[in-house]
Amino acid sequence: MMMCKNKNVALISDCGTPAFCDPGADLVRMCRKEGFKVEVVPGPSSLMSFLGGAGTKIKEFYFRGFLSAKTEIRNQEIQSLKKCKVPVVLMDTPYRLTRLLQDLNRSFPNNFVSLGLDLSMDTEEFIYGRPTDILKKVGGQKREFVMMLYL
Repeated sequence: MMMCKNKNVALISDCGTPAFCDPGADLVRMCRKEGFKVEVVPGPSSLMSFLGGAGTKIKEFYFRGFLSAKTEIRNQEIQSLKKCKVPVVLMDTPYRLTRLLQDLNRSFPNNFVSLGLDLSMDTEEFIYGRPTDILKKVGGQKREFVMMLYL
């Protein structure tokens, strides 16, 4: 925070929009509390990139974002998705891509999923299908992603 008193400081993310589903929100809140001016320059948004590139008509959706890493809580969160009546957007760390697909395969084996991988990168890819089909294609990979579960 001391640096902010004498210099202009920028928060830049290498993937997605800072403060959207990441700790950047804490930094913005602290700066405002200290009376520092915060300016937002819109940049890439993995959510908007995903929705634009998925190729499905979406009038509304539920943004669930990141599920808990703790198994018991995560299982409860996944079960609570069964109450949703609109598509659900999920995100997680690249290290939990396979785990999330496995979790969805257990609870939603017949539901359709669209998966956006490495959005805005050279390796960007969209995959569609049931969780088990997608697991066969990307299981074990560690890639940035946004996923939509169609309910």
